[in-house]
Amino acid sequence: MILALEDVSGWTASADLIVVGYGIAGVCGAIEAREAGADVLVLERSSGCTGSTAVASGHFYLGGGTAVQTACGFSDSAEAVANYLTAVSDRPDKAKFDAFAAGGVALFDWLEARGVPFDRSYFPTKAVIQYGRDCLIWTGNEKVWPYRDEAAPAPRGHKVAFEGEEGGGALALRKLVEHAERIGVDTRFDMQVDALVMDAGRIVGVRARHFGERLFFRAERGVLLAGGGFGRNEAMMAHYLPRFDGVTILGGPYDDGTAINLGMDAGGAVDNMDGILVTSPIYPPEQLVKGILVNRDGKRFVAEDSYHSRTTLAIIEQPDGEAYLIVDSDIFAYPAWTEHANQRLVDGFA
Repeated sequence: MILALEDVSGWTASADLIVVGYGIAGVCGAIEAREAGADVLVLERSSGCTGSTAVASGHFYLGGGTAVQTACGFSDSAEAVANYLTAVSDRPDKAKFDAFAAGGVALFDWLEARGVPFDRSYFPTKAVIQYGRDCLIWTGNEKVWPYRDEAAPAPRGHKVAFEGEEGGGALALRKLVEHAERIGVDTRFDMQVDALVMDAGRIVGVRARHFGERLFFRAERGVLLAGGGFGRNEAMMAHYLPRFDGVTILGGPYDDGTAINLGMDAGGAVDNMDGILVTSPIYPPEQLVKGILVNRDGKRFVAEDSYHSRTTLAIIEQPDGEAYLIVDSDIFAYPAWTEHANQRLVDGFA
């Protein structure tokens, strides 16, 4: 919803930059703006810092020769990172990939300097998430054919130093929020932003609901919308991702697309709205990638050692969205994620 300036009854507060949402994107934007000298006000819908990051394991995909890569004996380059992203993408964006790759080392240093902890350690086993504090892991398709022939492979998954499979994302978020508080970022919780205020074609503020009260906040220089995705919005899911109706959504409780819709109301463009990270991992344990993955017609369709989301997306494209992992007694095991991933055993020895 877009409101006119004359709809504002009065400003509750003002700041150079108003950040809507206090997940990983919001806190990083707030820190950057504050360190550049701006007054920053964050409005967060929940009573604390939540969002998808808070329930994530805490992996950052970074390369180009980070301190962890170097300490663990792996060489990497920005060119190799960009080449890999281009190889695995069905919509390559050279400018974006080059910029991301070139900034990998600086981003790692930026995170660590602001309190996010990373151990100098390597996890050699193929897994979805490390179960301990080990940092560096092969998280993508870097060693998988054909990508290994198109870009020099290197492990680039950096897990936040956290003992356990879950909690690294929450730790990273907490450390960044603590840093933001130290440098003077102003934060207000239980603020549901539901409208932008426009004057002469420019966004100059927001309206937020706070326990039934409607408040207005003025943005002197801009508004950053970082309110999460739309996994909790059934209408948007049906429109942009109809194939995934009924899947279990992992993310924050307020990922209802509000911030995205506000941006579109203001004339903003959206892209890649049909993108999704979906998974039904066949590993761990690691030996299961030695099995043979076939569709209902008995045809192989993907390299079994692929990144788990790539494998899952390939399964979805098969007849009836079904696949079978064929293993023998030497490598038999139950996939660790079977309980959560719509998998079941078909006993070939019965």
